[in-house]
Amino acid sequence: MFLALSLTRPEGAIYFFVALLTRILIERKKVFHWKLFLWGGLFLVPFTLYHILHFFYFRDIFPNTYYAKVDSNGIFRLINLDKQGWNYVWQYFKNTRYLIFLPVVILAGPIVLRKWSRDFLGLYILVFVVPLYVVWVAGDWMCQYRFLSHYSVILLVLFFAACIPIGKGLSRFMPRFEMEKLAFVFALPFVLLAGWRVFVETPAARMKPSTHLLCVKEKGDKYNEIFDQALIQNPSVLEVDIGATSWYGRYEIIDLAKLADYHFARQGWRTYFGDYIFRERKPTILHSQEYFTRMSAWDRFSRELSEYADINPLFNKASPYFNRIRKETFCNPSTA
Repeated sequence: MFLALSLTRPEGAIYFFVALLTRILIERKKVFHWKLFLWGGLFLVPFTLYHILHFFYFRDIFPNTYYAKVDSNGIFRLINLDKQGWNYVWQYFKNTRYLIFLPVVILAGPIVLRKWSRDFLGLYILVFVVPLYVVWVAGDWMCQYRFLSHYSVILLVLFFAACIPIGKGLSRFMPRFEMEKLAFVFALPFVLLAGWRVFVETPAARMKPSTHLLCVKEKGDKYNEIFDQALIQNPSVLEVDIGATSWYGRYEIIDLAKLADYHFARQGWRTYFGDYIFRERKPTILHSQEYFTRMSAWDRFSRELSEYADINPLFNKASPYFNRIRKETFCNPSTA
């Protein structure tokens, strides 16, 4: 499970190493026991082999999205409270109302760990480590706080555990009830209240995905129709897309969002945008949202943009989109 998680999400390895650290701390007298080496090897050997193969194939240890999202200043975000990462974590606790759980979890920590260290030590370490990772990668622009959704489960489990000592105190006045049941009864209203606030009153948690899969297919079909009618061969599109629309189409995507473009991910937009896009790649169609158009500063390249003609909005007519097509494609489509 740790291996599958680590190969699909970059922070997945955190959970393995926290689990490994927990076993070492708990089984200090058996640190060099063969079972611990076997347990760790089942993760480390295939994990290492995967990254060796990944490096020889892509010539990079990390996936392209890592370089697009995390810059060289990532580690310094941990000490800058004004940065996006810390704000992301704060907004998560504020909007989900899970902030009411955190003091209880921390204050009851010594009692819980003294009695059930084997069960909860790793979770307590994750309570502090996971937010630091989110700060390091500067959070996320998408709603629903997806970088901390799994963190909610950890926090709720520890909150119920932290309520057990409270249940023990209540059992003195209600001896007929077991302390675990009393702890559950005490904790449940707080959990339901937080859940209500999250799913009913927090817009960020209720927002639906911004782009439905059917809309992606519609976009891919629309590009195919344009290229077929214009008899354009080997077309390419500068688009905010990591490949989903090209799955339905017969063209190359140059991802303006940087996630699926090697050069954009490492150099950014402003370093050599003009040379890379207008002189090297020469996309057939330019299609961009207002945000990406502004951030990549296309207005710097008025001469290069004169080689493109404005066209009617391709998809969402209500939103400010940038839509242009290369003029020479209509003069000599076979070379487009």
